[in-house]
Amino acid sequence: MTKTIILLLASVFINDALLSQPSEHESLSIILQTNKKVYYPFETIVLTTEFKNISKGNQWYYEPKIVGTPVQYKIYYKRKEIHPYSQFDEIIGKGGGREISEETAIKPGLSKKSSGVISKYFDLSKCYGIITIEIGYPKFTFIEGQGEKLSGHKTASTTVKIIKEPAEETIPVQLFSETVSRLLGRNGYDDKVKESLEKILNEYPNSYLIDQVYYFLTYYYYQAYNNEHKPEQLEAAKKYLADFFQRFPQSAYREEAKGLEQMIRGL
Repeated sequence: MTKTIILLLASVFINDALLSQPSEHESLSIILQTNKKVYYPFETIVLTTEFKNISKGNQWYYEPKIVGTPVQYKIYYKRKEIHPYSQFDEIIGKGGGREISEETAIKPGLSKKSSGVISKYFDLSKCYGIITIEIGYPKFTFIEGQGEKLSGHKTASTTVKIIKEPAEETIPVQLFSETVSRLLGRNGYDDKVKESLEKILNEYPNSYLIDQVYYFLTYYYYQAYNNEHKPEQLEAAKKYLADFFQRFPQSAYREEAKGLEQMIRGL
């Protein structure tokens, strides 16, 4: 027996007991919004994703985070897919769905929302023109005796435009590009990263990238301390982070910086 479901449940609460059955895929409405519509290369793109319950019953939805969730992201440029959905296991278990409670249930008409810096994970610096950001919420087929198997995604998309940076930003953008390529290659703890960031900081202090420079210098020294455990590295991470919060109260990277602050406190 095969039937198509999404990983969420409609639920009814009777005498504190939870009764549930698979809900229809169309119970979910996906709403996307970006902090701007036009960006320079490496300018911070914040994507807000909202999952709204448009059904008549309570639902459970995955957290709409940029990473660490089965919610998937694609980027299209000139009609070509340049960043595919992340990979995850096709078979996710033999249960009938996710357990939900009154605390986790999303009631009819209400939403689960999350914002994240999508440009931190996707290098879009060479994509001048219109790009399309698409998210896909996983849809599964439940196969008796086998479990739930990925059978597609419910999708929603939005577009933004990347334009050429001003002439005075050419060198900072080039230096930052070198930094991002190494960060995306998982080489965040790298002297060349530090050198490029410090050059922007010292020679181009008015660059539109300067808030990110402080953030990534903090991240560099955080990684360095994790590897070498030198007290001066931890102090440098704390200093750059404090400077970031003081100098850039409106930065789109503030939430990312708060997460980094928690990691530093945990050292």
